[in-house]
Amino acid sequence: MVTSYMGIIGMAQIQKGKINEAKEIINEALKISKSTGLGIIPLKAYSTLLLVSKEYDKLINDFSKIDNDYVKLLIATAYSKKGDYDRALKIFREINKKELPITAKNLKDFYEAMEPYIQDMEKQAINYEKSGNISKALKIYRDIIDVVSEDKASWIRNRVSRFIMLNPSIVELSDTARQHFLNSEVLFNGGKYEEALEELEKARSYIPWNPQIYFNSALVCEKMGDYSRAIKYMEIFLQLQPQHPQAQAIKDQIYKWKFILEREI
Repeated sequence: MVTSYMGIIGMAQIQKGKINEAKEIINEALKISKSTGLGIIPLKAYSTLLLVSKEYDKLINDFSKIDNDYVKLLIATAYSKKGDYDRALKIFREINKKELPITAKNLKDFYEAMEPYIQDMEKQAINYEKSGNISKALKIYRDIIDVVSEDKASWIRNRVSRFIMLNPSIVELSDTARQHFLNSEVLFNGGKYEEALEELEKARSYIPWNPQIYFNSALVCEKMGDYSRAIKYMEIFLQLQPQHPQAQAIKDQIYKWKFILEREI
């Protein structure tokens, strides 16, 4: 109990930028923990301290075997800080982000650390675009879409939308993706919305540019009462198909969902 409280105070000091004060508190918590065992809160505080202190090797060596998504995110950030982007990406993709109580700053730190790698990948993709090799450009965008900030993801989708407009066949579902897509329709009609959404997520893992997957995902989330995700998916749909003939009607639906959230209807 005492070490948990000290861990919370230490984290607060880190957020205030008072690293020396945080170090004193967290080190004291570590001394006490030698007899009581290191709890999850002081563990998170200590791993955060190592990251902000730029002790990347110590963070990686001491915490790599810890099965905690928050700590894994810090380790991924540490690897990216060291320029080992392949390991950073591998660890980041293993994190269960739905269960991860991370702050915007945690993700921002990771995205910023990955920026040199992302910029290099962008340049390669744009060069492929210029040479007419759209399939290779799309492959690069697919590889990085899940490890960039939402602003960068929107930028990528806007570029992809131009290719879709010129050649709609690039977003056709593969046989495996189509099976998951059809499974979701059956589950949706049966009122099994969580399972329907899972099938759509599987389909999306094969073809992240298919607009209909996001449209259907939004409708499933609406049925679940998850209007935040419904808005997110429908906005992605419009990013991929900005010239859709029903774009205004879709925007109107987004406005309605936002109103429901604001008024907690």
